[in-house]
Amino acid sequence: MNKKGIEATLQLMKEKNLMVIPESYSKEIFEHAGVNIPKQGIAKTEQEAMQLAKTIGFPVVLKVHSAKITHKSEAKGVIVGLKTPEEVRNGFNEIVKNGQEYLNSNEEIHVSVQQMLESELEVIVGMKRDPIFGPTILFGLGGVWVEVLRDVSLRVTPLREKDVDEMIDEIKGKRLLGDFRGRKARDLEAIKKLILQVEKLAVEFPEISEIDLNPIFVYEEGKNTVAVDARIILSPGA
Repeated sequence: MNKKGIEATLQLMKEKNLMVIPESYSKEIFEHAGVNIPKQGIAKTEQEAMQLAKTIGFPVVLKVHSAKITHKSEAKGVIVGLKTPEEVRNGFNEIVKNGQEYLNSNEEIHVSVQQMLESELEVIVGMKRDPIFGPTILFGLGGVWVEVLRDVSLRVTPLREKDVDEMIDEIKGKRLLGDFRGRKARDLEAIKKLILQVEKLAVEFPEISEIDLNPIFVYEEGKNTVAVDARIILSPGA
């Protein structure tokens, strides 16, 4: 864990008076914590967006980057599968236009350019800090499944290896993590490592109130995980 890197990003957010840390900065914190994230960068202009896309490699995803827009989909602020510089140019301008209409303002809108990954089994890892019990860690099936099925398990820190094993065993969708209908087993060791990384981040930085990594793509055994979307919320007065 790169504590200095995390501290620097958190300090920047505090200076900006941001309680809900934008996705790109949240991912930056997780990257310092040792979590795999897609390649990404922030563009202020369409030229920067196109250059970033060329550097990252096509296809890419564009997402609105604004502290005032928490729900990117509501603002029509996500465009996926862009394969050429011209598509990135058009996508950048569309996201800026949508963001300004959503905010009813002509303020400057930035755009996050991100590597588009092949879709995989999705899980969620999260944390919510209880005022009495401290950090509570969550694990379950991710993406829309967490909203539809609520197939999750919870544990209060500190976590032992046995606790993490039980969290994975408890979810009803556990079969999807093993050999299932001809698909190879998912990387359970990488999932366990990620859960413990989230716990460590919560313990080391008490100013963090909530953590939400969803979705996390889980690849086959030995090929690790990647946090595709992320959000961190700071405690009031942090």
